Amino acid sequence: MMDSGEAIAILFLSILNSNKIKVAVVILNYNGVNWLKKFLPKFIQFSKKDADIIVIDNGSKDNSVELIHQQFKEIETVTLEKNLGFAGGYNEGLKQLNHEHFIIVNSDIEVTKNWISPIIKLLESDDQIAAVQPKILNYNKKQEFEYAGAAGGFIDVFGYPFCRGRYL
Repeated sequence: MMDSGEAIAILFLSILNSNKIKVAVVILNYNGVNWLKKFLPKFIQFSKKDADIIVIDNGSKDNSVELIHQQFKEIETVTLEKNLGFAGGYNEGLKQLNHEHFIIVNSDIEVTKNWISPIIKLLESDDQIAAVQPKILNYNKKQEFEYAGAAGGFIDVFGYPFCRGRYL
C-alpha cells in the first residue's frame, strides 16, 4: 500500500492527566482524499466506540476537509494553514486536542475489530509504559508483517526489525 521507504506510524501515547478525554485516534492528512475515502469507513466502524477520531489536515490543497465534513460527519478535524511536515503537523495538531491517550496513525492503514482496547488496557496497566505499538500486518499479504519497505522484514531475537545491512 505504501511506497518503499515510507514508514508506517501507529503509536499509542499516554499523557498523564486524568482530567482529559480518554482516547483519540489521530490521522495526519496531506492531500490524501483517496486514502480518506478508502480507509475512514473502517476507522469509524472499528474505532468510534473506543475513541474520538480526528483528522489533522496538514494544509491540503485537495478537497480532503470538504470530504470529511460532507461524508464523515462523526470525524473531527483540525485544519492547519500550511503543510508542516510529519512531525510538525502532528505537534501542532495535537496541541489543539484534549485527550489522555493519542493513537497516531497514517491515513493509509486499515484497522480491524478490537484494535484499540487491548493496547489501551496494556498502556494503563503499568505506569512505566509510556508508548506502545501493535503488530502491523502487510495490507496485501495479511499473514505477513509490514516492514515499511525495509529489505528483509524480519524481527531479531531482541525484537528489532532486521534489514539487510543492519548490524550491531
